[in-house]
Parts: sequence; C-alpha cells; structure tokens
Amino acid sequence: MAKIAKQLIDEYNFGFLSSYQFGDNSPILTHYEYRGPDFTDEVHLPAMMVGTLPEFQLTDAIHHFISVQVAGLFNLLLSVGLHAFYVKTLTRTNYDWLGLPLAGSVDAEKIMRAVVQNEATIIEKVGIPTSISAVAAALPILDLHGVATTRNPENQNYQRQFMVVLDNRHQPQINVLGEPMPVNYGVFDQLFFHLQEKLLQPIFVRYILVRNQALQYFREHGHFRDGHLPAFVISNPQSLTEYVGALAVIHVKHFESLMDRGMDDHTNLTVAGSLSSFNHLMRVDEHLSALDPDYEHRPKQTKRVLYWLYQSQFAASLPASERVTI
Repeated sequence: MAKIAKQLIDEYNFGFLSSYQFGDNSPILTHYEYRGPDFTDEVHLPAMMVGTLPEFQLTDAIHHFISVQVAGLFNLLLSVGLHAFYVKTLTRTNYDWLGLPLAGSVDAEKIMRAVVQNEATIIEKVGIPTSISAVAAALPILDLHGVATTRNPENQNYQRQFMVVLDNRHQPQINVLGEPMPVNYGVFDQLFFHLQEKLLQPIFVRYILVRNQALQYFREHGHFRDGHLPAFVISNPQSLTEYVGALAVIHVKHFESLMDRGMDDHTNLTVAGSLSSFNHLMRVDEHLSALDPDYEHRPKQTKRVLYWLYQSQFAASLPASERVTI
C-alpha cells in the first residue's frame, strides 16, 4: 500500500499531463501566470495572522491553486481514472464496443470527424464517468487513510476529499435530503471533460477503423487465411492504440462463425429475416448463444453489427429493404 501511495503522490506532482505534448509539441498543462489585478491590499486580517503566512499575495495564491492543486488533480484523476477504465472496459469479452458508431467507413479522416462530433455520446455509452467527483467515486484506490502516518489519517482519504464537500473537521456536509453534498467543480469539470475527450479520441478512432476494416475484409474475403493476414492485424501490439486495434480484430473474429451460419440458413431457407428474429436465434440456439452469454444485454447497435455479419455472405442477393444497415 505504501508503494501505491507513493505512486499516486508522484502522479499528482509529476503526472504525464505535465509532460504530454500534442499538436505543435506544446504540453497540455503549463505553468500558469496570473497577470490580473492584485487585491491583496483589500484583505483585512490581523497583523499577527499575516505574519504567520509564508506568502500573502493574491497572485501567489492563484499560481499555487492553478499550477499545483488543479494541475495535480487533473494529473491524478485523468491518468488513474483512464487506466482504471482501460482495465475494466477494454477486455476481450466486452462486445459492447462493436456497436460504436460509423461502422461502414474505412476512411480514417471521416471516422475522426464522426468521433469528434459524437464523442460525448460515445463516452456515455462506454460508461466513462465525466465529472471530477464521479471519477473520484469510481477510484477507491485514492483512499489512503489506511497507510497514513499522520495524526489524522482521515485527512489522507483523497477519494472523499475529491468527491464531497467537507467541513472543518473533514466530515462530509449533508444536504436537506440527508445525502453528502458532491463537490461542484463548475468550469473545471468542463475542462476535465474536454481533456478526457482529447485523450480518448485516438482510442475510439483506432478501434472503429480496425473494426470496420475487419468487417469489410470478412464480407469480401471470408475468414482470415493462415500466412495471409491483412495489414491491419497486429499480433504483438506495442502501444495502447495498437492494443485497441488488436482488440477490435479479436471482437470481430470471435463472431466469424456467424458468416457460415448465415450462409447455411440462407441456403436452407431458414434464415433469420429480421433483427428480432436474429435476436431470438442468438438466445435459443445452443451454439450461437455460447458465443456471447450476455447477448441479450448488448446495445442494439452491437446486435445490428452481428446481424450484419450474419448476412454478410448473402446480403448481395437480398433486396435493399431486407439488408441490415450499420
């Protein structure tokens, strides 16, 4: 636990956002310099109290708040929060990702534009918390009071500090409904969400692009052939974006038997002629239900993608009105 605590503190002080560069190689987080008016003279405090303060300039307080506290909060919650999301969500059996939008294009620029336009919806669909307090609520690892060596270990419960409003005794303030009051971060929540969007864009774009390439390949060529894997298949990913692309191939390939089953059903005149019929088939057929025991709970768009795969080998023979669109 002590090692985890040190790593979290290091992430707060020296997190990747402070050195991560984008665009023209500019860092995302830079040292903030306040250049507005200083109202220090308007503060009326006893001279004895002022004398105990190491710094008593408004500009110093603003610099510390933005460049240390806000930057540290973003460093910690974005890196730890997104890591927790990746571990929980980017799995071989989370087929919800198959239903991400724009399943019919292999144009990377078009996919990027679609992701930018729809990213808020995509983030909601994949279950990423988007506010600072909601991210903190999903990260019990931030509660360090069990390893604290201070007189008041509860002060090291950073999860609670980031989540709810605390009183002078570090206890949650309760609203009229008897519930702890969540912290309202205002504009900082908006900034936090925009940073999330920027960091997640390459993940969504890569997954959608490779998923679409895999779907197109299966429709045009059928199964992968040993020794002749297409270029988009990466067997040994070295980065997170490469891993996401490999995961997209794994997800599509897992359901490749739907192509053969669809063609057999078409030949035998027993084909599922609608999405509802296909959904029923996926529930009652022993072999198909084994492909995904949680199929019934998948998003509708994921089911449409799988129905498209089922139709892929005979779709050309169907009237346009009977072909599923994705």
